[in-house]
Amino acid sequence: MNPKSHDTDGELVFVYGTLRRGASNAHRLDGAEYLGSARVGGHLYRVSWYPAFVPATYGDDVIGEVWKVSGETLAELDQFEGLSPGQLAGEEYERRKLPVTLTQDAAGAQVPGTRRVNAWIWVWVSPAKGLTRIPTGDWLYPGSAKAPILFTSVGCVGVIAIPIGGASMIVLAADNFALPSDIQDRSVWIYGGLLLGAGLFGTFSLILGERRGEKVPILFELLCVGSALCFAAVVGLLVLS
Repeated sequence: MNPKSHDTDGELVFVYGTLRRGASNAHRLDGAEYLGSARVGGHLYRVSWYPAFVPATYGDDVIGEVWKVSGETLAELDQFEGLSPGQLAGEEYERRKLPVTLTQDAAGAQVPGTRRVNAWIWVWVSPAKGLTRIPTGDWLYPGSAKAPILFTSVGCVGVIAIPIGGASMIVLAADNFALPSDIQDRSVWIYGGLLLGAGLFGTFSLILGERRGEKVPILFELLCVGSALCFAAVVGLLVLS
Protein backbone atom coordinates (compact mmCIF):
# COMPACT_ATOMS: atom_id res chain seq x y z
CA MET A 1 0.00 0.00 0.00
CA ASN A 2 1.40 3.38 -0.94
CA PRO A 3 1.93 6.02 1.73
CA LYS A 4 -0.84 8.58 1.88
CA SER A 5 -1.65 11.69 3.85
CA HIS A 6 -4.10 11.27 6.73
CA ASP A 7 -5.88 14.48 5.81
CA THR A 8 -5.10 18.06 4.89
CA ASP A 9 -5.99 19.61 8.26
CA GLY A 10 -2.68 19.93 10.09
CA GLU A 11 0.69 18.23 9.74
CA LEU A 12 1.56 14.67 10.72
CA VAL A 13 4.68 14.15 12.84
CA PHE A 14 6.33 10.96 14.05
CA VAL A 15 7.92 11.26 17.50
CA TYR A 16 10.18 8.58 18.95
CA GLY A 17 11.80 10.00 22.08
CA THR A 18 11.04 12.47 24.85
CA LEU A 19 7.98 13.80 22.99
CA ARG A 20 6.14 10.50 23.32
CA ARG A 21 3.28 10.03 25.74
CA GLY A 22 4.58 9.55 29.27
CA ALA A 23 8.03 10.94 28.42
CA SER A 24 9.59 14.10 29.81
CA ASN A 25 8.53 16.46 26.99
CA ALA A 26 5.12 15.00 26.16
CA HIS A 27 3.50 18.24 27.32
CA ARG A 28 4.80 19.93 24.17
CA LEU A 29 2.12 18.04 22.25
CA ASP A 30 -0.74 19.23 24.44
CA GLY A 31 -3.61 20.17 22.15
CA ALA A 32 -2.38 17.97 19.29
CA GLU A 33 -4.33 14.95 18.05
CA TYR A 34 -2.87 11.53 18.82
CA LEU A 35 -3.37 9.15 15.88
CA GLY A 36 -1.67 6.04 17.22
CA SER A 37 1.53 4.05 17.50
CA ALA A 38 3.78 3.52 14.51
CA ARG A 39 7.16 2.22 13.42
CA VAL A 40 9.77 3.22 10.89
CA GLY A 41 12.93 1.54 9.63
CA GLY A 42 16.21 2.82 11.01
CA HIS A 43 18.43 2.89 14.05
CA LEU A 44 17.85 4.56 17.43
CA TYR A 45 20.74 5.88 19.50
CA ARG A 46 21.05 7.46 22.92
CA VAL A 47 22.73 10.87 22.72
CA SER A 48 22.26 11.76 26.39
CA TRP A 49 18.84 12.37 27.95
CA TYR A 50 17.38 12.33 24.44
CA PRO A 51 17.64 9.96 21.45
CA ALA A 52 18.71 10.18 17.83
CA PHE A 53 17.01 8.51 14.87
CA VAL A 54 18.98 7.55 11.77
CA PRO A 55 16.84 6.13 8.93
CA ALA A 56 17.98 2.95 7.21
CA THR A 57 16.42 0.65 4.62
CA TYR A 58 17.64 -2.43 6.45
CA GLY A 59 17.61 -1.51 10.10
CA ASP A 60 15.65 -1.91 13.29
CA ASP A 61 12.02 -1.01 13.68
CA VAL A 62 12.09 2.29 15.57
CA ILE A 63 8.95 2.65 17.66
CA GLY A 64 7.10 5.92 17.98
CA GLU A 65 3.80 7.76 17.71
CA VAL A 66 2.02 9.72 15.01
CA TRP A 67 0.41 13.03 15.93
CA LYS A 68 -1.46 15.65 13.95
CA VAL A 69 -0.21 19.12 14.88
CA SER A 70 -0.94 22.67 13.84
CA GLY A 71 1.55 24.82 11.99
CA GLU A 72 2.21 26.75 15.19
CA THR A 73 2.96 23.58 17.15
CA LEU A 74 5.20 22.32 14.35
CA ALA A 75 7.21 25.54 14.53
CA GLU A 76 7.52 25.16 18.31
CA LEU A 77 8.72 21.59 17.91
CA ASP A 78 11.27 22.74 15.34
CA GLN A 79 12.60 25.24 17.85
CA PHE A 80 12.73 22.53 20.53
CA GLU A 81 14.76 20.32 18.18
CA GLY A 82 17.22 23.15 17.51
CA LEU A 83 15.98 24.31 14.11
CA SER A 84 15.92 28.00 13.24
CA PRO A 85 12.60 29.53 12.10
CA GLY A 86 11.88 28.61 8.49
CA GLN A 87 14.73 26.10 8.33
CA LEU A 88 14.45 22.31 8.02
CA ALA A 89 17.95 21.52 9.25
CA GLY A 90 19.91 22.38 12.37
CA GLU A 91 23.18 21.30 13.95
CA GLU A 92 21.82 17.97 15.20
CA TYR A 93 18.49 17.34 13.50
CA GLU A 94 16.85 17.73 10.13
CA ARG A 95 13.10 17.49 9.66
CA ARG A 96 12.22 15.11 6.85
CA LYS A 97 8.95 13.64 5.61
CA LEU A 98 9.19 9.84 5.59
CA PRO A 99 6.69 6.99 5.32
CA VAL A 100 5.84 5.35 8.65
CA THR A 101 3.70 2.29 9.34
CA LEU A 102 0.79 2.63 11.75
CA THR A 103 0.56 -0.31 14.19
CA GLN A 104 -2.16 0.82 16.61
CA ASP A 105 -4.88 3.43 16.38
CA ALA A 106 -5.59 6.12 18.96
CA ALA A 107 -7.73 3.69 20.98
CA GLY A 108 -4.94 1.13 21.13
CA ALA A 109 -6.49 -1.32 18.66
CA GLN A 110 -4.24 -3.08 16.17
CA VAL A 111 -4.26 -1.58 12.68
CA PRO A 112 -5.06 -4.35 10.17
CA GLY A 113 -2.81 -4.85 7.20
CA THR A 114 -0.08 -2.39 6.30
CA ARG A 115 -1.16 1.20 6.63
CA ARG A 116 1.48 3.80 5.89
CA VAL A 117 1.32 7.56 6.17
CA ASN A 118 3.84 10.29 5.38
CA ALA A 119 4.94 12.10 8.50
CA TRP A 120 7.58 14.61 9.49
CA ILE A 121 10.45 13.09 11.48
CA TRP A 122 13.39 14.84 13.12
CA VAL A 123 16.34 12.86 11.75
CA TRP A 124 19.78 12.91 13.36
CA VAL A 125 22.34 14.47 10.99
CA SER A 126 25.32 14.79 13.34
CA PRO A 127 27.86 11.94 13.42
CA ALA A 128 26.46 8.88 15.16
CA LYS A 129 29.90 7.45 15.91
CA GLY A 130 30.33 6.96 19.63
CA LEU A 131 26.60 6.97 20.39
CA THR A 132 25.02 3.97 22.10
CA ARG A 133 22.57 2.12 19.87
CA ILE A 134 19.26 1.08 21.40
CA PRO A 135 18.63 -2.37 19.88
CA THR A 136 14.96 -2.43 20.89
CA GLY A 137 14.30 0.70 18.83
CA ASP A 138 12.02 1.84 21.64
CA TRP A 139 13.07 4.80 23.78
CA LEU A 140 10.45 3.94 26.39
CA TYR A 141 11.38 0.27 26.60
CA PRO A 142 12.57 -0.50 30.14
CA GLY A 143 16.28 0.13 30.32
CA SER A 144 16.69 1.77 26.92
CA ALA A 145 15.96 5.36 27.94
CA LYS A 146 18.02 5.35 31.11
CA ALA A 147 21.54 6.67 30.98
CA PRO A 148 24.07 5.26 33.47
CA ILE A 149 23.45 7.02 36.80
CA LEU A 150 26.87 8.67 36.90
CA PHE A 151 25.87 12.23 37.81
CA THR A 152 23.03 11.07 40.06
CA SER A 153 25.42 8.91 42.07
CA VAL A 154 27.92 11.74 42.44
CA GLY A 155 25.12 14.16 43.31
CA CYS A 156 23.71 11.88 46.00
CA VAL A 157 27.13 11.62 47.63
CA GLY A 158 27.46 15.39 47.58
CA VAL A 159 24.02 16.01 49.04
CA ILE A 160 24.48 13.32 51.71
CA ALA A 161 27.65 15.15 52.76
CA ILE A 162 25.50 18.07 53.95
CA PRO A 163 24.17 16.48 57.15
CA ILE A 164 27.52 14.79 57.78
CA GLY A 165 29.34 18.11 57.47
CA GLY A 166 26.66 19.78 59.58
CA ALA A 167 27.10 17.30 62.38
CA SER A 168 30.86 17.85 62.27
CA MET A 169 30.31 21.61 62.53
CA ILE A 170 28.17 21.13 65.64
CA VAL A 171 30.87 19.01 67.27
CA LEU A 172 33.61 21.47 66.41
CA ALA A 173 31.56 24.42 67.62
CA ALA A 174 30.78 22.79 70.97
CA ASP A 175 32.25 24.62 73.95
CA ASN A 176 33.64 21.46 75.48
CA PHE A 177 35.59 20.44 72.35
CA ALA A 178 39.24 20.14 73.39
CA LEU A 179 40.87 22.39 70.80
CA PRO A 180 42.42 25.85 71.04
CA SER A 181 39.85 28.49 70.16
CA ASP A 182 41.67 29.71 67.03
CA ILE A 183 41.97 26.18 65.61
CA GLN A 184 38.39 25.45 66.58
CA ASP A 185 37.07 28.57 64.83
CA ARG A 186 39.17 27.84 61.75
CA SER A 187 37.90 24.27 61.63
CA VAL A 188 34.30 25.46 61.79
CA TRP A 189 34.88 27.73 58.81
CA ILE A 190 36.60 24.96 56.85
CA TYR A 191 33.76 22.55 57.50
CA GLY A 192 31.30 25.29 56.62
CA GLY A 193 33.00 25.81 53.27
CA LEU A 194 33.09 22.09 52.58
CA LEU A 195 29.44 21.85 53.59
CA LEU A 196 28.41 24.60 51.17
CA GLY A 197 30.61 23.23 48.37
CA ALA A 198 29.27 19.70 48.77
CA GLY A 199 25.70 20.93 48.71
CA LEU A 200 26.16 23.04 45.58
CA PHE A 201 28.17 20.36 43.79
CA GLY A 202 25.67 17.66 44.75
CA THR A 203 22.67 19.68 43.63
CA PHE A 204 24.33 20.60 40.32
CA SER A 205 25.22 16.95 39.69
CA LEU A 206 21.66 15.83 40.40
CA ILE A 207 20.34 18.40 37.93
CA LEU A 208 22.76 17.16 35.27
CA GLY A 209 21.74 13.60 36.05
CA GLU A 210 18.06 14.38 35.58
CA ARG A 211 18.73 16.13 32.27
CA ARG A 212 20.59 13.00 31.10
CA GLY A 213 17.61 10.87 32.04
CA GLU A 214 19.14 9.52 35.26
CA LYS A 215 15.88 9.76 37.13
CA VAL A 216 15.65 8.70 40.77
CA PRO A 217 12.78 11.02 41.79
CA ILE A 218 11.99 9.60 45.24
CA LEU A 219 15.63 9.55 46.31
CA PHE A 220 16.13 13.03 44.91
CA GLU A 221 13.20 14.48 46.85
CA LEU A 222 14.10 12.73 50.09
CA LEU A 223 17.70 13.86 49.90
CA CYS A 224 16.83 17.45 49.08
CA VAL A 225 14.18 17.78 51.79
CA GLY A 226 16.24 15.94 54.40
CA SER A 227 19.41 17.85 53.62
CA ALA A 228 17.58 21.18 53.72
CA LEU A 229 16.16 20.34 57.17
CA CYS A 230 19.57 19.24 58.42
CA PHE A 231 21.17 22.40 57.11
CA ALA A 232 18.54 24.57 58.78
CA ALA A 233 18.99 22.66 62.04
CA VAL A 234 22.78 23.08 61.93
CA VAL A 235 22.54 26.80 61.26
CA GLY A 236 20.01 27.19 64.08
CA LEU A 237 22.17 25.34 66.58
CA LEU A 238 25.26 27.31 65.61
CA VAL A 239 23.40 30.60 66.01
CA LEU A 240 22.01 29.62 69.40
CA SER A 241 25.28 28.21 70.72
